Amino acid sequence: MFVERAQQGCPGFVLTVDNAAVIGTLCSRLEGLPLAIELAAAWTRTLSPAQIEKRLTSCLNLLVTTQKDVPARHASLRAALDGSYQLLAKPLQTFLAKLSVFRGGLTLEAAEAVCEEPNTLSYLAQLCEGSLVIAETSGEVMRYRLLEMVLEYAREKLQDNEVDIEALQRQHAHYFRQWAQAQEKQFLGEHTARILRELDADYDNLRTALEWCAEQGEQGIVEANDEGLILANALWHYWISRGYWHDGIECLDRLLGNAQGDKAVRASAMGAGGNLTSSSGHSQRSRAYYEASVLLHQQTGNKLGEARMQASLGTVAMNQGNDEEARVAFEKTLATARELGDALTIAVTITNLGSVACKMSDYELGMRYFQESIILSEQLKDRYSVGFVLINISWLHQYMGQYPDAKPPLRLGLKVAEELEDKSLQQKSVFAGAFLEVGLQQWERGALLLSAAEAMRSRLEIEMIPEHALEETKTKQKILAHVDAATFEKWRERGLTLSWKEITALIYEPSPSDPLPLP
Repeated sequence: MFVERAQQGCPGFVLTVDNAAVIGTLCSRLEGLPLAIELAAAWTRTLSPAQIEKRLTSCLNLLVTTQKDVPARHASLRAALDGSYQLLAKPLQTFLAKLSVFRGGLTLEAAEAVCEEPNTLSYLAQLCEGSLVIAETSGEVMRYRLLEMVLEYAREKLQDNEVDIEALQRQHAHYFRQWAQAQEKQFLGEHTARILRELDADYDNLRTALEWCAEQGEQGIVEANDEGLILANALWHYWISRGYWHDGIECLDRLLGNAQGDKAVRASAMGAGGNLTSSSGHSQRSRAYYEASVLLHQQTGNKLGEARMQASLGTVAMNQGNDEEARVAFEKTLATARELGDALTIAVTITNLGSVACKMSDYELGMRYFQESIILSEQLKDRYSVGFVLINISWLHQYMGQYPDAKPPLRLGLKVAEELEDKSLQQKSVFAGAFLEVGLQQWERGALLLSAAEAMRSRLEIEMIPEHALEETKTKQKILAHVDAATFEKWRERGLTLSWKEITALIYEPSPSDPLPLP
């Protein structure tokens, strides 16, 4: 349609390899709306498609025709929207304007809570009938969204309808803070994959809420800033699972840099910052976060919070090669967790003790810890921890040279990572799989998985801890001792471009080294 309308006004216009991509982007931004595409295409008489796309900061102001022989309602996108808007009753006009506070769509429950309108369902139905709102099925719920140009138009109408914009934004942030906290409580349970998808669907709204809280905090409004910190703390699991390290760290640093409010809130947020930086391999930064969190928990008398942060400092110590320091920290945390009866902290700390036991070459003790942790994690329905421990058990067998025994737990751990759609856990599985194949002397498989893990790490922007970097170097040297450099480089380049299906096939499919199945 764009090309056809462009040729009507500019007969020499043609679709080329050079302009096809930008025209596709234009049509996508205009969301396939016929009138918008026609108005945009008319500008090809004076602007190139790239110039039109660049100037499309405001759909309503650019999409205007200069032709004299068209009906007024078709002369501009604004005129078309004015016609539809004027047909709405005043309460419905106000409701449409309020919907502009959302980004990336909304649910019925969100609209009811934020817009505080008892007729929300009826109003959404009427706006869908008028094509001002689009209804789309998402999982088990219906989501609604405004086309970009309708969103821009509705935002302009907030002033006309005398809406208290600040109160509306506050209500939006408050709703999504409460919603995210409710999601977090179920995050490590049996519905993790569904919760991740729901957070994905509303991520634009969550970012908008965080941005508003940070802006308020910069103006000295402590309550709003604390609400942002609570929301950020509820999202750290999600940020790690999706590899959104930078989003989380940038947001937390901004909020924590504002006027100080509730110490307990800041203590939890500091812990979240430590978890994000630790998981992305930034040990020094995570240590600073955790130490600040410990101090604040001590000031507020939160014994469990302090113990958890001490354990986190133990993880940092372990990653930096200080195994004895880590072991002491984990044992202290375990004693406190048992005293307070916190099952989740007990399970996580036992996993940590298993890891440090393996690093100290006490594999029998490490296996006992891992087996106990899996039982506790299953009882808690904590699928992430189950997958994480299974991968650690695979590593334990590799440390002992029991490579065939390392495959079953690795495959089970990878299945959990896929089930949860957790990118961080998936990368850990592939990295472990690379070392396993090299241990089995499957040089090509090992090289492919090693470079696939490298590509995943690069996309997730994870920094390797020194120990893993050293082991990776040693593993490459093992491969190069059996194949020439040209062959290794060919495998490496191929591994960097493998699809997820190809990567998992290398781990799931039997290799020549697999033992024959017993009857």
